[in-house]
Amino acid sequence: MDRLVAVDAQAAIDRLQGSPLAAEGRVHLLGLDAVRERLGERWPGKRQQIWDNVERCLTRKLGVVGWFLRVGEADFLVVQPAATRFEAQALCLNALKEVLTFFLGQARAADLTLREVTEVSAAGLAYRRLDPSEIADAAMEVATAEAPLPPLRRVEPAAWSVMAAQDGRSLNVSCAIQPLFELSRLTLIGHRLQPRVMDTATGRVLTPAQIDALDWADRERVDLAVLERGLARLKSDPRREQKPGVVVPLAFTTLASTRGRAALAQAFCDARDDLALKTLVSVQGLKGVPTGRLWEAVSLIQPFCFAVTGAAEPDRAAVQRLTGCGLKGLTFECDPGVHEDENALFGWLRRVARLAEPVAPRRLVAGLASPRQLAIARLAGFTHASLGPRAPRPAKANA
Repeated sequence: MDRLVAVDAQAAIDRLQGSPLAAEGRVHLLGLDAVRERLGERWPGKRQQIWDNVERCLTRKLGVVGWFLRVGEADFLVVQPAATRFEAQALCLNALKEVLTFFLGQARAADLTLREVTEVSAAGLAYRRLDPSEIADAAMEVATAEAPLPPLRRVEPAAWSVMAAQDGRSLNVSCAIQPLFELSRLTLIGHRLQPRVMDTATGRVLTPAQIDALDWADRERVDLAVLERGLARLKSDPRREQKPGVVVPLAFTTLASTRGRAALAQAFCDARDDLALKTLVSVQGLKGVPTGRLWEAVSLIQPFCFAVTGAAEPDRAAVQRLTGCGLKGLTFECDPGVHEDENALFGWLRRVARLAEPVAPRRLVAGLASPRQLAIARLAGFTHASLGPRAPRPAKANA
């Protein structure tokens, strides 16, 4: 108990005495021992800056549902009354990793000093040190069970629009409607339209990359057909007013076209006025698009929709190119190769979330396969996700 030397430590102990929060695993101590040891003699001159950084980090992560207090030279007490045991552990661990990475350049497992307070008494705090490697696995096990999801209704394409492409092919166009979730509370908030384009002659469904490769005029017609089909189907959904968000993937070339933008603006206004829907645009096909052109397209469509996000490739260079373009978030298509292995899925999601965090306050992953994977995406650092059928993979060439 001699570690807790701050003058307010006793006030924190008094506040927690008699409360069940410690027994429920909702009280933790974050230790900055690694930072203090690395700085050595420079610690006294740097500690105020470090304390300020930790306080900003915890304020951002806790919001209004928790509180914290510095209770020692290198210790912060964190209390989360509304969190489960494993949610509280995961938040504290992520905060500690963020602080260590900022000041030390990395967050080694040996440096992650995280303690769970087990008892609060007049004598002080009793605690046990947590093993960081166990936290994510334990949280995955209970996250879905502790936050039951509402009944899901995944809608597959039912009706198709027929169009003749510039290259002579006949294409059928429709969309699937995916449930859209806000992940901090695993709450259903709306839907995401997933374009479906089928080559009539072969019966093959085009992959997202093949849809992006369509002639600009064809892609514009696909976007408008998907939007029309999706809004018509949502119009008959009685839950529409309670879950008003709708994410609409649109090609950059459609937004850059005066004709396409005019048609979209009218459709968005109709969705808002007639259906009470909040339209969120997800701009597709951004590879090679100059920052200035993207910023211009975003600025021109923003007044007619709720927000504009961008569809990004899961690599650092692609994400960083989207900085300063006016986007409110980034969307990533889930890699179908990691669906079956939860460890691989978590690793892929965490890597992508870390790439996007400095750029995008909202991070959406599309095409997850189950409610359990929503919980994994939440732990990995995504803010939103959609459930839906996996995107078709490119066809393999015959041997």
